[in-house]
This record gives sequence, structure tokens and C-alpha cells, in this order.
Amino acid sequence: WKHTEGDRNPWAHVRAALTASSLTIPLEDGELALGDLQTIFLCEFDGPRERKVYISVT
Repeated sequence: WKHTEGDRNPWAHVRAALTASSLTIPLEDGELALGDLQTIFLCEFDGPRERKVYISVT
């Protein structure tokens, strides 16, 4: 098998596979229930380029 797409950044695929692509965070009284030392961040492994981020509150 030969990779023929000419991907210029194959490590981005490896990094993305090793990190979470979705996250569930509980809400308490309408606020994110994060601990004192917890935060949320987005890692860009194959950019920069325009992205869409979807947030669902249920």
C-alpha cells in the first residue's frame, strides 16, 4: 500500500489519534463544572486554516 495523497503533515494524523476529539463536561447551575486547575483548550495539529467548532448543550 502506498500513500498517494501527498499529505504534507502526516504527524498531524498521529497527534489527532492520540488526543480526544470530543469532550463531555457537566454543567452545574448553568456553568461548566470544571475543577480549580482544569481548563479547555483546542490543539491545532494541521494548520492554520479555517475550522468549525460545534458545541452542543443538552
